[in-house]
Amino acid sequence: MFKSLGIICRHIIVVLKNKGCNKIPSQYVLHRWTKMATRQLSYEANGHMLKGTSTCLSPTIKKLFLETCSKFSLALHAAKYCEGKMRYFHKAVGDAFTQLG
Repeated sequence: MFKSLGIICRHIIVVLKNKGCNKIPSQYVLHRWTKMATRQLSYEANGHMLKGTSTCLSPTIKKLFLETCSKFSLALHAAKYCEGKMRYFHKAVGDAFTQLG
């Protein structure tokens, strides 16, 4: 049944259920989709371990953290094909980092 590699779409779940498949092979499940993704240590870009993971945060901060990560990712993808947009995004992130530092 599983002849190719890649990321499955959400629609395939219905097809698999209709075919009697109750378990998705692990090569099709991204780590970030698993419960273990929030239980691992997080590191900064320079390799230093962060002091706490998102599981140590209050519910309000955790919600803001996750929403911010999502917005960051969407903005990065929106900018990636245009040098001007990418430069703007790079500067905005740098400015934000400076303000928070």
